[in-house]
Amino acid sequence: CFCFPPLLLFLLSVLFLSTYTVVQPNEAHVVTRMSGGRKVFSPTLSTNGEKSHKTAYFYIPVIMKRQKLNLTNVKLEIDEIELHDKEVAPFLCDVVCWFHVVNPALAAERLDLEHKDGICGSVTESLINLVPAVAREVAMKQELLDIMRDRKTFGDALELSVEREIEKWGVNVVDLEINDIR
Repeated sequence: CFCFPPLLLFLLSVLFLSTYTVVQPNEAHVVTRMSGGRKVFSPTLSTNGEKSHKTAYFYIPVIMKRQKLNLTNVKLEIDEIELHDKEVAPFLCDVVCWFHVVNPALAAERLDLEHKDGICGSVTESLINLVPAVAREVAMKQELLDIMRDRKTFGDALELSVEREIEKWGVNVVDLEINDIR
C-alpha cells in the first residue's frame, strides 16, 4: 500500500487548485497549448457566433500560453489629426471612436497582446495608427467646405472605412464621431 504524507497531499491539492482559472464575465481567454491547439474561453462569446459555455479551465504556464481580451466597449479619443481636403487645404480633426472585440481568436492571432493587458493596449495603439490613415484617405475625396457643412457624411464615410479595415483584426467599431473640425 502506497500512502501519501498529509503535507504532500496538501501541497498537490494547492497546486492543482491554483491552476484552475475562471473567466470573468466581460473577458475572453485564448489559451494555446504547446501542441498547437487553441481554445477560447468566454461566458459571452465564441468563435462560431454561438454562446460559449466554457468559462473555466486549468492553466499550466509551462505548457500553455494565455491571452486575455477585454470584451467591453473601449473609448479612444484621437485629437488633432492633420488632414487635407480634395484641394489639399489643411485642417485638424478630433475623433472619438468606440470599439470592442467580436472574435477573440482572430484578435489574439492578429494583434500583439503578449506584453499588453488585453484590448486596451495593442488594439488602441493599432487604432491610433489606423484612424488617421483612413481619415486622410476619406478627407481627400471631399472639399473642406463640404466636410464642415455636412460633418455627418464625412463621419459616416470614415466610420465605414475604419470598420472595413478593423474587422480583419476581429474587432468591431461600435461608433465613430467627429468632435471638432478646425
